[in-house]
Amino acid sequence: MAADFIEIIKDVQLKYPEILANAAAALEYANNAATSEGNAADSSGAATVSKDAALVAQTAVEALALTVANDKDTVSALALAVAADATTASTKAGEASTSATTATQKAAAILALSLVAQTLIAGSTATASYDSVSGIMTLGIPKGDKGDKGDPFVINAQGLFSARATYDTQAAGFSFLATDLSLIYFREGATSGTWSAGATFGKGDTGADGDTVNMRLGTGNVIQWQHTLDGTTWYDLINLDTVYGAAFLPIDGKAADSSLLNGKAVVNSVISTDISAPVSAAALKSAYDLAASKLAATGKAADSALLNGKSVLNVTNSVDATAPVSAAALKQAYDLAASKLGESAKAADSAFLNGKSVLNVVNSTDTTAPVSAAALKSAYDLAASKLGATAKAVDSAALNGKTVINSVTSTDISAPAAAAAVKAAYDLAASKLSPAAAQALHATDALRISGNTIYLYKGNGTQENVSIPVTSFEAAKSFATNGYMKFTNGLIIQWGIDTNPLVSVTVTFPIAFPTACASVSLTLSGANNNVNTPIVNSKGLTSFAYYNQPYSLNVGWVAIGW
Repeated sequence: MAADFIEIIKDVQLKYPEILANAAAALEYANNAATSEGNAADSSGAATVSKDAALVAQTAVEALALTVANDKDTVSALALAVAADATTASTKAGEASTSATTATQKAAAILALSLVAQTLIAGSTATASYDSVSGIMTLGIPKGDKGDKGDPFVINAQGLFSARATYDTQAAGFSFLATDLSLIYFREGATSGTWSAGATFGKGDTGADGDTVNMRLGTGNVIQWQHTLDGTTWYDLINLDTVYGAAFLPIDGKAADSSLLNGKAVVNSVISTDISAPVSAAALKSAYDLAASKLAATGKAADSALLNGKSVLNVTNSVDATAPVSAAALKQAYDLAASKLGESAKAADSAFLNGKSVLNVVNSTDTTAPVSAAALKSAYDLAASKLGATAKAVDSAALNGKTVINSVTSTDISAPAAAAAVKAAYDLAASKLSPAAAQALHATDALRISGNTIYLYKGNGTQENVSIPVTSFEAAKSFATNGYMKFTNGLIIQWGIDTNPLVSVTVTFPIAFPTACASVSLTLSGANNNVNTPIVNSKGLTSFAYYNQPYSLNVGWVAIGW
C-alpha cells in the first residue's frame, strides 16, 4: 500500500507539470492585471486582454483543482489504507515480540530443567512430577522383575605360570590362573599353546595407611578422640556410663557404688567357694586380720604363754609331743641331765645310761641314747625363737625381718602388706569386669568390644584393635543384624550381612550418612575352595557396591562415616 501511494505522487508530478506551470503564470498575470486595472484606467485594451487571460487561467486552475481533488481523494484513501496496515503491522510486531519473549523464557526453563530418576518397587505405577520453583522433574520408574540367576564364573585350572603349558591343548575359552603372577589367561583359537594376554585377577595392592588418631578418657567417663593433624580439639566418642549403666563401674569408682559386680552381689563372707563373686571390704579385712594374727618365723616365744594352741607345761614327764614346756621344767631336766655322766662316760659307770654314751647332737634318731645338756639347750633356744599360733602381728612391726609396707606398688615378695594397701587393691579389682563378662559383649560382631578394647575383624582374617580408657555417648542405635550406632560427635558405625550375594552387589545402609562414608570393610563366610577377597567398587552416603567372586559366600560388612 505504501508503494502504491508513492507511485501516485510520482504520477501527479509527471502528468501535470505544464498545467502547474501555466496555472502559476496565470495567477501571476491575474495579480498583475488587477493591480494595473486600478492604476491604468486609460488602457482598456490591456485590461481586456488581462481579464481574458485571467479567465483562461482561472478555467485551467479550476480544471487542475478538480483533477488534483480527484487524485487527492485517491491518495487520501491510499494513505488511510497504509496507516491501517501500519497499525496492523505494529500490532502484529508487538504480538511477535511478546511471543519471542515467551519463547525465550520457555527455552531458558527447558535449558534449566533437571531430571531426577527414582526407582520404585516392582509392580508399582510409574510417576512424573515437575517443580516449577526448583526446575526439577522427577520420574518414578518401577523396578523390573528380577532376572534369572546367571552361571558363576569358574576358573578351570590354577597354579604357577610354568604349569600353564600343561593345558595348551584345551578348548578355546579354557581359563588358567597363574597364582604367582595374579594373572588369568584364556585359550584362544584351535592352535595349541595360543593364550590371551594375562589380565589382573584377585587381590590388589595394599592401600595406603589411613590417618591415625589420639584417644583419651575425658571427664565423666567419656572416651574422646583427636586427629593427629589437629592436635588441639578433642571430640566425644563413647560415654561408658550411658552404654553400660549400673553394670559397669569406672576406673576411679568405689566398690560401694554398686552391690553388683560381674552380675553377682558382693559376698560378705570368708568361707564362700564362689570364684567369680566379689567380696566385701569387711570380709577381706576379716581374712587379713586372721593372717595378721599369725606369727612369722622371727617371732618370740616369750610373747605368749600359748604355743601351738596349747598351754606351757611345767612338768618333765609329759608325753605330749606338741606342747611347750616351761623354763622351770627344762631346768629340772637340765639339772637331772647335769647329774649324769658326760658323753664319754662308760655304760659300766652308771646303770642310768642304757649302756650308751651321751650324744651331743640335736639330729639323732636314736630313741634310747641320752643327749647332752648342750644339745638340749640348742633345742630349747630354737623353740624359744618361734611364735605361737595365737600370737598377734601387732606385737611386732617386723615380720620375716621386714617392716609392714603400706603400698600397692611394691615388688617385694616377702614383705607383709598393710590392711589399707590390701583394701586399695581390693577396691581396684572390684571396679573391673571379669574376662568372661567382658568377652560376652559383642562376641560375634565384626566390630567387637572386649573390656576396654575395641576389635575390628577384617575379611582377610586379621584384626585391628585399640585399647581405650572406657566411656562414650551414643545418639541412636540399632543392634539388628543390619544395624548401626550414632554418636553425639557425628561419628556413625554401621554393619550388616548380605546372605544372598551376587557377583556385583549394591548394599543399602540401614541409615544414610549425612556427610561422608569414610570406609567399608568386607568379610566372607561359607564353604568354598575358590575363595577370593571381595572388593568395594564404590561407596556413597546411602549405599555401597562391591564385586564378589565366587558370589556363593555370605558377605559381612562394616562401614564408618559421619
